[in-house]
Amino acid sequence: MSDVILPIHLILLALTAICIVFADVYALTWVLGKKQFLNEKLVIRLHYYVNIGLTGMIATGILLFWPMREYLTSQSASFFPKMIFVLALVINSFVIEKHMCVATTKKFINVSTKEKSILFISGITSFISWVGAFFYAFFQLPE
Repeated sequence: MSDVILPIHLILLALTAICIVFADVYALTWVLGKKQFLNEKLVIRLHYYVNIGLTGMIATGILLFWPMREYLTSQSASFFPKMIFVLALVINSFVIEKHMCVATTKKFINVSTKEKSILFISGITSFISWVGAFFYAFFQLPE
């Protein structure tokens, strides 16, 4: 089964990563003032695609986890840190959903310091969590 699930998991990772890079570059145009507002439909669509990718990766991850659960939970030091990063991504997706309307309704220069802080912390959390989950995934497999 993992002969089918692992490639699906990795394809979802690649497609999700493409959406994330596109969304981050698009958001950067707003932060730099090149765009006054971001297109609401595009922002919602990108968030939707990333959420589908994350959900699909969690679902395929569960299927990959199940046959290896004993090893992963008792002998792999990287499993729980990876799960913490995945949990952070899930929580952060709700933060992003709540605050993504800021870039579609306000110029970056008019965004309050508090809102900017939330957006930057969310962005940093996203970056660290994706990189962390990716990094720890390579240390989960048995030697």
